Amino acid sequence: NTRGIDFENYRFEGEKTKSETEAKTPVVAKDTTIKGKNKPFKFPIQKNYSTAFYTDYVVTQFDNSTFSNNYQVFSNSGTPIYLNPGFNFVSKVAISDLFEDMRIVGAFRFNPSLDNEFMLSWEQRRKRVDHQLVLDRQTFANADVVNAQGQIYNAKINTHTARYTVKYPFSPVSSLRFSLLYRNDRKVALTLGDITLAKKNTFTNMAGGRVEYVSDNTRKVMLNILNGFRAKVWTEYWMQADNGFGTLFTSGFDLRHYQRVHRQITWCNRFAGGNSLGSTRLLFYMGGVDNWVNPSFNNNVNIVKPEQYGFQTLATNLRGFTQNIRNGNNFMLYNSELRIPVVRYFVDYPLRSDFLNNLQVVGFTDVGMAWYGANPLSGENTQNVKGFIQNDPQRPSGGSGIIITVIDNKNPLIGGMGFGFRSRVLGYFMRLDFGWGIDNWEVQKKVVGLSFTTDF
Repeated sequence: NTRGIDFENYRFEGEKTKSETEAKTPVVAKDTTIKGKNKPFKFPIQKNYSTAFYTDYVVTQFDNSTFSNNYQVFSNSGTPIYLNPGFNFVSKVAISDLFEDMRIVGAFRFNPSLDNEFMLSWEQRRKRVDHQLVLDRQTFANADVVNAQGQIYNAKINTHTARYTVKYPFSPVSSLRFSLLYRNDRKVALTLGDITLAKKNTFTNMAGGRVEYVSDNTRKVMLNILNGFRAKVWTEYWMQADNGFGTLFTSGFDLRHYQRVHRQITWCNRFAGGNSLGSTRLLFYMGGVDNWVNPSFNNNVNIVKPEQYGFQTLATNLRGFTQNIRNGNNFMLYNSELRIPVVRYFVDYPLRSDFLNNLQVVGFTDVGMAWYGANPLSGENTQNVKGFIQNDPQRPSGGSGIIITVIDNKNPLIGGMGFGFRSRVLGYFMRLDFGWGIDNWEVQKKVVGLSFTTDF
């Protein structure tokens, strides 16, 4: 029974009260002076606690992706080509303060071809509006470059970018982002002979801005299995300040929905598109998969009006084809996948094997098209025109020879279908896809794609 007990003033049975203890304890004067000196002892001054940084994560691995998705410089050398990053050694370190209000990330990557990249990021997330500054330097050691006189030579391209982003959240799942952009491209001619030895370095400086709306209410069920909806809509404007006035206006969208079918089985759909305008447009190469190991590029598909492009990028995924099965300043793409985690669907508890826990069987269908101009069914987009020069043995040396023009009909709309496997091996999430492309309503040969990335 606890009635009648004073919880503020009580003692155990046999315990002495405070007055009884003080009466039996003699009072001794304390020495408040420092030994050897007649100075009183002073307590140290109280100071505010300064939060220190701690290691957030450290990553050291092999990868085949880049830190920042910078647009590549379009060479216009006559033969289209895309410089894939290859297999890299990647090291990344991130540090954060106690409340994760500030984060600093440093990273670098390099590969045997001497293509490398360095990145430094600073984030301030103390209040509602987040701030981020990203500095990036990317190098391609061997690229084809065309100068103002139309001469083609090999060069090393160094791309330096700076991006300052302000993020304003509307809710925990949606935000609006504003970015100020700066880019510097330096082209250094490789000294392979007397002609390139005298060439000076060329520089291109561009400044721009970006506006993005991002929404993501997905919930992670397991690795590469999500439920919910996410979307991203953006637009960019770039202006060139030197080597002639040039502009680039590009915009795009990426919508993804993950529908639960039964337990962990998920039906995933993605609808994406983009376009570019201006005097230095962005060229989209369609085909292949993201982070493709040992990718293949199709050099036989021509580019309509290549003089209008200044940059290039990939429009993926479209499995069953190599890169550049279609190209243009516009693209639209639809991907659909049914992801089935075959082991975890039948076993309710996690296994010791990381490979079996994340093993997934996927069936997919991809449909997309890329085109130039406003009409995808125009003659420029439905005909693939290639020119060849055949030397005439009857002509003396130096003759122009015979010019042969080959015109192939093509349908801007293409598709792919197939199946694949997903799992994590030695800490790397791998995707193996077997795809059959459909071009001009004909099923093409099988294309196998191995990639290192999650989702689509």
